[in-house]
Amino acid sequence: MIDQVNAQIERFSGLRFQWPAFPPPLEHQFEADTAPRRSARLALEGLIALVLFDLFLVADRLASPLQFQHALIVRLGIVTPIAIVINLVQWRLPSSGFREAGKAFTACLAALTHLYLERHLTAVNSAYALVGVLTVVIYANNVVRLRFPYALAATGTMLLGDLAFLHDGVLLHPDQKLLGLALTLCTMAVTLIANYSSNREDRLNYLLRLRGDLLVKDLHSSNERLAGMAETDGLTGLSNRLGFDLQFETLWREAMASATLFSVVMIDVDHFKRTNDSYGHLYGDKVLQRIARLLHEALRKEKDCAFRFGGEEFVVLLPETTQASALLVAERLRSLVNLAGFPPIDPGRLSLGPVSATVSCGVATTVPQSVEERHELLAAADKALYEAKSAGRNCVRAAAYVPRAAEPKPTPPTTERRLPPRSTGHLRDVPTRRRSYPPKTPA
Repeated sequence: MIDQVNAQIERFSGLRFQWPAFPPPLEHQFEADTAPRRSARLALEGLIALVLFDLFLVADRLASPLQFQHALIVRLGIVTPIAIVINLVQWRLPSSGFREAGKAFTACLAALTHLYLERHLTAVNSAYALVGVLTVVIYANNVVRLRFPYALAATGTMLLGDLAFLHDGVLLHPDQKLLGLALTLCTMAVTLIANYSSNREDRLNYLLRLRGDLLVKDLHSSNERLAGMAETDGLTGLSNRLGFDLQFETLWREAMASATLFSVVMIDVDHFKRTNDSYGHLYGDKVLQRIARLLHEALRKEKDCAFRFGGEEFVVLLPETTQASALLVAERLRSLVNLAGFPPIDPGRLSLGPVSATVSCGVATTVPQSVEERHELLAAADKALYEAKSAGRNCVRAAAYVPRAAEPKPTPPTTERRLPPRSTGHLRDVPTRRRSYPPKTPA
């Protein structure tokens, strides 16, 4: 696409005459991008032109009062309704052909109507009619700026009308007709040149904007590809440590917002250093590639993602996953590796003995409480991984992980202080001492 746009820019940037049209696909896109704005502008300019056309009734009334009623019928009863219908259609985004042809037809109708109303009146009216046609030509070619083919056709039609008017007119002398024809031809030629230039500039400006948009889009795509390459491990095709850090934080924040479980599985290839030393680093690369393919088969949901964490270590992020489900994923991967085995060994190295095709896995699960806690969960999964390796490898272990934010906080002891009662000034608030009397003896 960009090559075609550059070719058209070079074509329209030269000084030679170029027919203002693009190859079909580009022409279709040009019309699709410019049609709404152009249709709205043509509708507005058409309304202005119609008002100006009807205002000529004032001149008709002053110049030829006897013909005013006839002019009123022609202008308001015939031309105006047709122009209104064509103008209303412009708002409905018609095809480019109908849009431009409708405006060209309206311009020709206005010019020929003006010639028709001013014929056989006076010499002044005849000269006034020629000036009116030139006004329509200027408006159509340089204000409305019809597409060049339609401007050419409309100008030719109005020129034929002018020639018929001059040929049929008996009120003008031959030298006056010649002067009028010369003025008409010069004005039409100049407006057509200006129309061609404006059409050419419109198309060239559109091409330059389109090229800019394409370049920006291409640059954006290139940046996305480069970002993807920066986050992808070239050997296994999995995301690398940078991709892991970015994705881990994003998924973790989502889990925090939804308060759902989050699980991490750490995977380590058993005896990988011995495999590299015995069978070579190229064979070790094949082992890592096979582990990466098996990781994809072990994942379950769309949000589950696997990464190459570094060296022979891999990590799997499992959002919205319980510890039991995470253990199943880890066990499935361990079984797949154990069953599928490692890539075939070079026959020249078979004497070194068979290679152990196993992995060890550590699992940790929690409900995220804080952004920093994700590092603790990763450390817990790594600790579980080393427990699996210490238990003999080729097994899965889960971490008994309780996030610090979830631990119950001890409540500090409270001491109760009793304040003395406040005196309110009443007698009942003053402590009274009871007097004790000796018991009465019966008389």
